[in-house]
Amino acid sequence: MTNWDSLPISREKQVSSDISIASKLIPNKPSKMRNKYGNTKVEAHGLKFDSKKECNRYEELLLLQKAGLITELETQPKFELLGTLRYNGATFKKRSYIGDFRYFEKSTQKTVVEDVKSSKKLTAKMPLYTIKRHMFIEKYGHEVEFREIF
Repeated sequence: MTNWDSLPISREKQVSSDISIASKLIPNKPSKMRNKYGNTKVEAHGLKFDSKKECNRYEELLLLQKAGLITELETQPKFELLGTLRYNGATFKKRSYIGDFRYFEKSTQKTVVEDVKSSKKLTAKMPLYTIKRHMFIEKYGHEVEFREIF
């Protein structure tokens, strides 16, 4: 660690100048980076989507809603899977599943929850998602229809 008080003034000015130059080279905004699944985040319709595919699906659902085939379109619906648990003095926070979309489909008279995924192969490599999907279907499968969109 550098002791700034012990540096000669000329060296302190040089370091300050170097920092100033470096800060101009580093952009203030983080660069658009892909996440570990290769998706690029997208912003559209005043909403943020985790992927272009999810954004495209939202636009399809908007058209279906406009055509009157679905109603009550909602993004990022949250479902509690496990409540808060207190055990032996420890508290375990509640666990939830957040879908991509929920809507009412007129033709089937069912509420549908959708999760947009890039591929079945990649989904198989996501153990936390697989467990949450199983728990969601176990708890809510009698009330809603769950669909994965690939």
